[in-house]
Amino acid sequence: MAYQLFGREGYEFLRENDENRTPPGTTKLERLFERNDNPSLILIDEIAAYLEQAAAVEIGDSTLAKQTNTFLMSLLSATQNNDKVTVVLSIADTAFADQAEDVRGLVSETISEFNSISDRVEGSITPTEDNEIAAVLRHRLFESVAEDGRDATVDAYMSLYTGDRDSFPDSATNPEHRDRLEDSYPIHPTVIDTLTEELDSLPSFQRTRGALKLLSRAVYRLWQHQSDYQERHFVRLFDMHPSDGDVRSTLLRLFSSVDMDFEAAIKADIFSEDGTANAEEEDRNWVKNGHPHSEHI
Repeated sequence: MAYQLFGREGYEFLRENDENRTPPGTTKLERLFERNDNPSLILIDEIAAYLEQAAAVEIGDSTLAKQTNTFLMSLLSATQNNDKVTVVLSIADTAFADQAEDVRGLVSETISEFNSISDRVEGSITPTEDNEIAAVLRHRLFESVAEDGRDATVDAYMSLYTGDRDSFPDSATNPEHRDRLEDSYPIHPTVIDTLTEELDSLPSFQRTRGALKLLSRAVYRLWQHQSDYQERHFVRLFDMHPSDGDVRSTLLRLFSSVDMDFEAAIKADIFSEDGTANAEEEDRNWVKNGHPHSEHI
């Protein structure tokens, strides 16, 4: 950090701390930042992931993780009244909950102390709220989405839901659901719910990043088989299909902490290379009886 901000001179100022793996104190860091002529942003990304690894590195009677937390405290203290330096910590707590909680506790304690002595504003920011997930995913996956296509699709879906209320839950026929269909288009709201409420409870699932990875594979699958999906309206859960090796490996990794053989369950019930999975058999029977294939709905 000292080298990036102030070059070799900055590093030499903290060389002893670096070589001995001892955190510089607040006063020393304040003297370092006195060299600063231009505004600076110090972004420490996914600090919880780093602390996970640093906890295994012993330094005397301490660990590198504990030393890092001490350094963070000194860094925040040294920059509290310096208008030319802003410190941002990216915690990424979903994947490293224990370490993230340590950082959050440290930051909260530090902020409480700073607020009583500082005119600066410190606080925590959640980059993506639940109601923003759909917009972020759409922006990252599609260059543009035609509004006329969205409106016609939403009208057709709501007409289907309200025209056969006995076949759908009450939530599908209320006006709020129409808003959700519009907001999430072309990703169906049930996909967003699964990614943010179900998979997000798994410790190794990183919400927006994990959702992007799975949904990008779904979009790729639809794009590669356009002739089969001309009548499709939304990206659905079954588009994240286990026939895609990336999707399959991601799901197996996510559920690896659960005491169940999900690979065997996938082969028996959802998808198998020879087409004998229970769902595949049901699909064939469904089509024989004159109904559309489930993946065309």
